[in-house]
Amino acid sequence: MRLGIRSTTAATIAVGLFAIWLTFLGHGPFSMEGLSAFKQVVGMKIGLITIIATTVFLAVIVAERELTRKALRKSEGLFRAVVNNSPTKIHIKDMDGRFTLINREAQKLYGITGDEGLGKTSLDLFPEEERTASMAHNKAVLESGQASEEEEFTVDGGVHMYLTVKFPILDDDIMVGIGAIGTDITEHKRAQNLLRESNDIRKSEQRLRQIFKTNPAGIAIISLETDKRLYLNPAMAKLFGATSVEQLMELDLKTTYANPADLDWLRSKTGDDFIEEAEIERVRMDGTTWWCLLNRRHIKFEGQDALMVWHYDISERKRTEDEVKTLNEKLEHRIEERTQELSLEVAERKWAETLQQGRNKVLGRLATGGSLEDVLALLITTSENLNPGMIGSVLLLDDEGKHLLHGAAPSLPDFYNEAIHGLEIGDGVGSCGTTAFTGETVIVDDVMSHPFWADFRDLTAKAGLKACWSQPILSSDNKVLGTFAMYYQEPREPTAQELEFMQGIGNLASISIERKRAKTIQERLTQAIETVPVGVALFDHDDRLVFFNDRYRELMKVADDVLKPGVTFETMIRTMVERDPVKDAQGREEDFIRDRVNTTATPKVLLIFAGKISG
Repeated sequence: MRLGIRSTTAATIAVGLFAIWLTFLGHGPFSMEGLSAFKQVVGMKIGLITIIATTVFLAVIVAERELTRKALRKSEGLFRAVVNNSPTKIHIKDMDGRFTLINREAQKLYGITGDEGLGKTSLDLFPEEERTASMAHNKAVLESGQASEEEEFTVDGGVHMYLTVKFPILDDDIMVGIGAIGTDITEHKRAQNLLRESNDIRKSEQRLRQIFKTNPAGIAIISLETDKRLYLNPAMAKLFGATSVEQLMELDLKTTYANPADLDWLRSKTGDDFIEEAEIERVRMDGTTWWCLLNRRHIKFEGQDALMVWHYDISERKRTEDEVKTLNEKLEHRIEERTQELSLEVAERKWAETLQQGRNKVLGRLATGGSLEDVLALLITTSENLNPGMIGSVLLLDDEGKHLLHGAAPSLPDFYNEAIHGLEIGDGVGSCGTTAFTGETVIVDDVMSHPFWADFRDLTAKAGLKACWSQPILSSDNKVLGTFAMYYQEPREPTAQELEFMQGIGNLASISIERKRAKTIQERLTQAIETVPVGVALFDHDDRLVFFNDRYRELMKVADDVLKPGVTFETMIRTMVERDPVKDAQGREEDFIRDRVNTTATPKVLLIFAGKISG
């Protein structure tokens, strides 16, 4: 068994002290009992020598131990100086996983200072991902009892890779802890990656050049510093009509652009990873032009700022687009024309519908017995609604045919209507006076300059009137009944539609005037007929009773259920024969009825005198 210095020293001291103790008891190796004086003297000397030797031996041992301690302190100082100034990270943990040593490099990496990390574990210092990997490595060292190394990543303001060696700490062959030494190999790994990437780039360049060479699209690399072409693929020569890439290389770049501004666009700065495109007109070597789709991207090429530009011939597509554009323009033009036509048709249809509605209102008012002034006012209002901005007027010719009288003009000021009422007609007397005199339509687009209105300019200026168109209102026998006028507050001429409208309103006014006058005559005639002593009846073209007086009812002796407007003459005679047989009709009733119907052909006014029918 190998004993240490401490064990040997302790055993020696114990044996010496035991021997001295036995001597004093008279049993030790230095006991004098039973010996001669000479032997006792010799024994005493030997004992003293032994004691002195033991004392000296102990003193030497103490001195050696002090020297050893100094050496250890010096050695530990040197060790710590080396460890703390090492560029590698170094730490030691005890068997409980607690740090007993962390050098300065490791402290910087772990984010601690001084003795801050001593006594702590990985759970206290490291994030979970690093902690898991570190503990797995420690476990491998503990289980094997052998040194181990691994590559690990650490983030401390950047990504770093460390080659870490972990080893057991032994004391008399007993493991008392784990040490770790980590070397930063980030730059080494980066150099390895760059070398690998460089090899990959060279291979990629070779493949890329092969792709460029066989690509049907034209590819050019152009220096942004000199405008020189640094590379052209064979497709570029074909696109520009060159016999070779070398011939195209010698051609000035700006001569291949039809528009110099396009070259400025090409030179403009673009983002490194940004691809832009544009459709540009280019020029071939023979001077002909073609349309090119350009895609450009900023790159570094052979140490220069450059552009990689892809060229695609889109001339055929542009021709097709131009044709389609032309067709679209024609189609849009036709659609616009047709839309206008349809809008006009719709507007005209709505206008015609509104006009018809207005006509119906006027005729309805006429049929319900409205006064002529009310009917004409409704006619004017309807006209104004159909023609925004128009002011209408109807003037009636008096019985003498010499003066115009107010008919209807609801939108004209009263002072104007009063001034025009009773106006004597004549050629050149305003628009309406001339129309009534000539029976013709008169159009004055500017009353302030037309000679027909020389005597009325102050009046029209006061009323704010600038244009006046006049249409004659003619009777069924073509006699002038009056005028229909359309006024405007700005100079203007009528459209074809407006001229047609004026004629239609003139006809409607004519119908209104004639019917109203006819009804007036009929009312007067009815009043006169009622006073005569003979029976009178009026039948229309369809042989239906229109009117009869009381004397007629008395003489005909026909019941009221038969004698009423709308009954036919034949029905009335037949009923009379059936209910009150006529002497001349006995035995020949049908012949009598037929003869009476035939001898009184319509239209007719039947007069009955003393019970006899005459026509």
